[in-house]
Amino acid sequence: MYSNNKFLIAIRYLSIMFIVLSIILYPGDKFQITLFNISIFIIFLIVGQLRFFYFYEKPLLVVITLIVEAFIAIKLNDIFGGIYFLYFTNIVLDSSILLCRRYSIGIFIMVTTYIGLSFSNHLIKDKFQTIIVLFFIGILGIYIKEEVHRKTEAQKLYDKLRVSQESLKKANEELESYSNTIEEVTLLRERNRLSRELHDSVGHSFSAIIFQLGAIEKLISSSPEKASAMTQNITTYCQKSLQELRLMVRDLKPKTLETYEGLLAIEELVRNFKKITSIDVNLRVSKKKYNLNSDQCTVLYRVVQEFMTNSVKHGYASLININVTFNENEVYINLKDNGVGCSNINKSFGLQGVQERITSVKGEVSLYSEKNKGFELIATIPKGI
Repeated sequence: MYSNNKFLIAIRYLSIMFIVLSIILYPGDKFQITLFNISIFIIFLIVGQLRFFYFYEKPLLVVITLIVEAFIAIKLNDIFGGIYFLYFTNIVLDSSILLCRRYSIGIFIMVTTYIGLSFSNHLIKDKFQTIIVLFFIGILGIYIKEEVHRKTEAQKLYDKLRVSQESLKKANEELESYSNTIEEVTLLRERNRLSRELHDSVGHSFSAIIFQLGAIEKLISSSPEKASAMTQNITTYCQKSLQELRLMVRDLKPKTLETYEGLLAIEELVRNFKKITSIDVNLRVSKKKYNLNSDQCTVLYRVVQEFMTNSVKHGYASLININVTFNENEVYINLKDNGVGCSNINKSFGLQGVQERITSVKGEVSLYSEKNKGFELIATIPKGI
């Protein structure tokens, strides 16, 4: 984690470069380039690199390498000279980053104690300045550690959110696919049922009527009394067939409205929807109420149903608010979700159906939406229509 931090790597190599420059500018009295001295300097570099790039997750090895590097730094300063606090820069920085606060403070105290007790040829002022510099280097290390930790936690949280978003997206796609499948199956079943009903009832009725009309045409000149009687029979039969057709149309009414009336049907629809989708739906109805006729109930039911379906299917909403207010001359309906919304409202088949239903009861409807601000539908239905 820390070995990939470019800022930390830059500090490490800059400190090494400054050590070399300080040796060149301020060589010690014992300065001597030998194979042994160079080997010690190389070991000093290797120990620091191993700790930072390979042992950073092993506290025991970190402590061991810090102590070893500290003793080597003492020896190097004695051999080469230079600015002595530079030898301890990476030691203090690594201890504050790679170790817990208790151990890093211990390392800092050890280093500063050594600086305070050693180098008798240096002034107390120089020693104090060195300790102050190392103190701020330690503070810098702690700050970097906290920043890296925050970024790591933020990245983990982002990864979790991304996984959750992918899971939610997949679940939504499956739900949409399932919804489409159910819708197609339901439509096919309804079409088949209507086809059978039309074939068995309406088709049979029209066939019988055509047959009798043909018989009347033949009898109207030769036997007008019999033709008149058949005409009356056809009239009665047509009335019965019309009544049967009306009953069939009534079957298209939502099943819930057969059991519940008016707003009770809407409440039952909302309860079932919340159970199936786990979406939070808030239904609020004004205290003042009056009865709606059958057409108004059906329209209101279908509008709420279509809006909730679109909120989940297209808006990916998690909250839907439904407000129904009974004013003196009209019923005011406000439907709003917290979905993704859209910049331009495309009136699909469903929305066109909503507008047609509201218009059929002489009502008015308005649609509002903005990107990432949800979708809102406002409709009014006149009282007594």
